[in-house]
Amino acid sequence: MDSGPPNSPNKWIVFALVAVGIFMSTLDGSIVNVALPSILADFHAPLGTVQWVVLIYLLVVTSLLLSMGRLSDLRGRRWVYIRGLALFTAGSLLCAASPGAGWLIGARAFQGVGAAMLMACTPALLVAGFPVEERGRALGMMGAVVEVLVDEGQQVKKGTLLARLDDDRRAALPGTHPPAHRAQTTQRRPPAA
Repeated sequence: MDSGPPNSPNKWIVFALVAVGIFMSTLDGSIVNVALPSILADFHAPLGTVQWVVLIYLLVVTSLLLSMGRLSDLRGRRWVYIRGLALFTAGSLLCAASPGAGWLIGARAFQGVGAAMLMACTPALLVAGFPVEERGRALGMMGAVVEVLVDEGQQVKKGTLLARLDDDRRAALPGTHPPAHRAQTTQRRPPAA
Protein backbone atom coordinates (compact mmCIF):
# COMPACT_ATOMS: atom_id res chain seq x y z
CA MET A 1 0.00 0.00 0.00
CA ASP A 2 1.28 3.47 -0.95
CA SER A 3 1.89 5.61 2.11
CA GLY A 4 2.46 8.74 0.02
CA PRO A 5 5.13 11.35 0.57
CA PRO A 6 6.83 11.61 3.95
CA ASN A 7 5.34 14.04 6.45
CA SER A 8 7.12 17.31 5.60
CA PRO A 9 6.50 21.01 6.17
CA ASN A 10 6.52 21.52 2.36
CA LYS A 11 3.02 20.11 2.15
CA TRP A 12 1.69 23.31 3.76
CA ILE A 13 3.58 25.44 1.24
CA VAL A 14 1.95 23.39 -1.53
CA PHE A 15 -1.42 23.82 0.19
CA ALA A 16 -1.00 27.61 0.47
CA LEU A 17 0.07 28.02 -3.18
CA VAL A 18 -2.72 25.81 -4.43
CA ALA A 19 -5.23 27.64 -2.20
CA VAL A 20 -4.27 30.99 -3.72
CA GLY A 21 -4.56 29.71 -7.27
CA ILE A 22 -7.87 27.92 -6.82
CA PHE A 23 -9.33 30.88 -4.93
CA MET A 24 -8.45 33.34 -7.68
CA SER A 25 -9.73 31.14 -10.47
CA THR A 26 -12.96 30.26 -8.66
CA LEU A 27 -13.76 33.79 -7.54
CA ASP A 28 -13.10 35.19 -10.99
CA GLY A 29 -15.94 33.11 -12.35
CA SER A 30 -18.51 35.18 -10.47
CA ILE A 31 -17.01 38.43 -9.19
CA VAL A 32 -17.24 40.07 -12.61
CA ASN A 33 -21.04 40.00 -12.40
CA VAL A 34 -21.04 43.00 -10.07
CA ALA A 35 -18.98 45.01 -12.55
CA LEU A 36 -21.28 44.40 -15.55
CA PRO A 37 -23.17 47.70 -15.17
CA SER A 38 -19.89 49.61 -15.08
CA ILE A 39 -18.56 47.68 -18.07
CA LEU A 40 -21.75 48.52 -19.98
CA ALA A 41 -21.33 52.21 -19.18
CA ASP A 42 -17.55 52.43 -19.64
CA PHE A 43 -17.32 50.55 -22.93
CA HIS A 44 -20.70 51.66 -24.35
CA ALA A 45 -21.32 48.07 -25.41
CA PRO A 46 -24.69 46.33 -25.71
CA LEU A 47 -25.74 43.91 -22.97
CA GLY A 48 -25.51 40.95 -25.36
CA THR A 49 -21.81 41.70 -25.88
CA VAL A 50 -21.00 42.39 -22.24
CA GLN A 51 -22.61 39.11 -21.13
CA TRP A 52 -19.76 37.36 -22.94
CA VAL A 53 -17.31 38.79 -20.40
CA VAL A 54 -18.72 36.29 -17.89
CA LEU A 55 -19.70 33.53 -20.30
CA ILE A 56 -16.41 33.21 -22.17
CA TYR A 57 -14.46 32.61 -18.96
CA LEU A 58 -16.83 29.88 -17.82
CA LEU A 59 -16.97 28.28 -21.28
CA VAL A 60 -13.19 28.19 -21.65
CA VAL A 61 -12.64 26.80 -18.15
CA THR A 62 -15.25 24.06 -18.48
CA SER A 63 -14.24 23.07 -22.00
CA LEU A 64 -10.52 22.83 -21.20
CA LEU A 65 -10.59 21.33 -17.72
CA LEU A 66 -10.25 17.68 -18.80
CA SER A 67 -7.67 18.51 -21.48
CA MET A 68 -5.55 20.38 -18.96
CA GLY A 69 -5.80 17.44 -16.59
CA ARG A 70 -4.48 15.19 -19.34
CA LEU A 71 -1.73 17.70 -20.13
CA SER A 72 -0.70 17.63 -16.48
CA ASP A 73 -0.51 13.81 -16.70
CA LEU A 74 1.82 14.13 -19.69
CA ARG A 75 3.94 17.16 -18.73
CA GLY A 76 3.65 17.15 -14.95
CA ARG A 77 1.32 18.85 -12.50
CA ARG A 78 3.86 21.43 -11.39
CA TRP A 79 4.69 22.36 -14.99
CA VAL A 80 1.01 22.92 -15.85
CA TYR A 81 0.18 24.68 -12.57
CA ILE A 82 3.03 27.20 -12.80
CA ARG A 83 2.19 28.01 -16.41
CA GLY A 84 -1.49 28.21 -15.54
CA LEU A 85 -0.76 30.70 -12.77
CA ALA A 86 1.35 32.77 -15.18
CA LEU A 87 -1.39 32.71 -17.86
CA PHE A 88 -4.07 33.58 -15.33
CA THR A 89 -2.02 36.51 -14.00
CA ALA A 90 -1.22 37.75 -17.51
CA GLY A 91 -4.91 37.43 -18.41
CA SER A 92 -5.82 39.48 -15.34
CA LEU A 93 -3.42 42.22 -16.41
CA LEU A 94 -4.85 42.14 -19.93
CA CYS A 95 -8.35 42.48 -18.45
CA ALA A 96 -7.24 45.52 -16.46
CA ALA A 97 -5.75 47.16 -19.56
CA SER A 98 -8.58 46.30 -21.96
CA PRO A 99 -9.61 49.35 -24.02
CA GLY A 100 -12.96 47.89 -25.08
CA ALA A 101 -15.46 45.09 -24.61
CA GLY A 102 -13.97 42.93 -27.37
CA TRP A 103 -10.52 43.13 -25.83
CA LEU A 104 -11.96 42.36 -22.40
CA ILE A 105 -13.73 39.27 -23.74
CA GLY A 106 -10.50 38.08 -25.36
CA ALA A 107 -8.55 38.71 -22.15
CA ARG A 108 -11.14 36.78 -20.16
CA ALA A 109 -10.80 33.84 -22.56
CA PHE A 110 -7.02 33.94 -22.08
CA GLN A 111 -7.53 34.13 -18.32
CA GLY A 112 -9.88 31.13 -18.56
CA VAL A 113 -7.13 29.00 -20.10
CA GLY A 114 -4.94 29.72 -17.07
CA ALA A 115 -7.84 29.04 -14.69
CA ALA A 116 -8.49 25.67 -16.33
CA MET A 117 -4.83 24.77 -15.86
CA LEU A 118 -5.00 25.76 -12.18
CA MET A 119 -8.25 23.95 -11.48
CA ALA A 120 -7.17 20.77 -13.26
CA CYS A 121 -4.04 20.40 -11.14
CA THR A 122 -5.28 21.40 -7.70
CA PRO A 123 -6.58 18.04 -6.40
CA ALA A 124 -3.64 16.12 -7.87
CA LEU A 125 -1.10 18.48 -6.30
CA LEU A 126 -2.74 18.06 -2.91
CA VAL A 127 -2.85 14.27 -3.24
CA ALA A 128 0.81 14.21 -4.27
CA GLY A 129 1.86 16.56 -1.46
CA PHE A 130 0.15 14.88 1.50
CA PRO A 131 0.53 11.41 2.98
CA VAL A 132 -2.42 9.03 2.48
CA GLU A 133 -3.72 9.48 6.01
CA GLU A 134 -3.92 13.29 5.56
CA ARG A 135 -5.21 13.52 1.98
CA GLY A 136 -8.89 13.60 2.87
CA ARG A 137 -8.26 16.36 5.39
CA ALA A 138 -6.22 18.37 2.87
CA LEU A 139 -8.91 18.08 0.18
CA GLY A 140 -11.62 18.97 2.70
CA MET A 141 -9.64 21.97 3.92
CA MET A 142 -9.23 23.12 0.31
CA GLY A 143 -13.00 22.96 -0.13
CA ALA A 144 -13.44 24.96 3.07
CA VAL A 145 -10.89 27.56 1.96
CA VAL A 146 -12.68 28.00 -1.35
CA GLU A 147 -16.06 28.30 0.36
CA VAL A 148 -14.88 30.83 2.96
CA LEU A 149 -12.95 32.95 0.47
CA VAL A 150 -15.67 32.89 -2.18
CA ASP A 151 -18.20 33.85 0.50
CA GLU A 152 -15.98 36.79 1.43
CA GLY A 153 -15.82 37.66 -2.26
CA GLN A 154 -19.60 37.71 -2.35
CA GLN A 155 -19.52 40.25 0.48
CA VAL A 156 -17.12 42.39 -1.55
CA LYS A 157 -19.54 42.18 -4.47
CA LYS A 158 -22.31 43.64 -2.32
CA GLY A 159 -20.30 46.75 -1.41
CA THR A 160 -18.65 49.51 -3.37
CA LEU A 161 -15.11 48.25 -2.79
CA LEU A 162 -14.93 46.74 -6.27
CA ALA A 163 -15.98 50.02 -7.89
CA ARG A 164 -13.34 51.89 -5.90
CA LEU A 165 -10.65 49.40 -6.86
CA ASP A 166 -11.75 49.66 -10.49
CA ASP A 167 -11.45 53.46 -10.38
CA ASP A 168 -7.95 53.15 -8.90
CA ARG A 169 -6.97 50.65 -11.61
CA ARG A 170 -8.19 52.88 -14.41
CA ALA A 171 -6.54 55.95 -12.87
CA ALA A 172 -3.21 54.09 -12.77
CA LEU A 173 -3.26 53.23 -16.49
CA PRO A 174 -1.76 55.80 -18.86
CA GLY A 175 -4.35 57.67 -20.89
CA THR A 176 -7.34 56.57 -18.83
CA HIS A 177 -9.40 58.20 -16.13
CA PRO A 178 -12.17 56.97 -13.87
CA PRO A 179 -15.62 57.75 -15.22
CA ALA A 180 -17.28 60.71 -13.53
CA HIS A 181 -20.48 58.79 -12.80
CA ARG A 182 -18.59 56.27 -10.67
CA ALA A 183 -16.52 58.87 -8.90
CA GLN A 184 -19.78 60.33 -7.61
CA THR A 185 -21.16 56.97 -6.44
CA THR A 186 -18.07 56.04 -4.43
CA GLN A 187 -17.91 59.23 -2.36
CA ARG A 188 -19.03 58.98 1.23
CA ARG A 189 -22.25 60.74 1.99
CA PRO A 190 -23.14 61.94 5.48
CA PRO A 191 -25.94 59.96 7.10
CA ALA A 192 -29.41 61.45 6.75
CA ALA A 193 -30.56 63.29 9.86
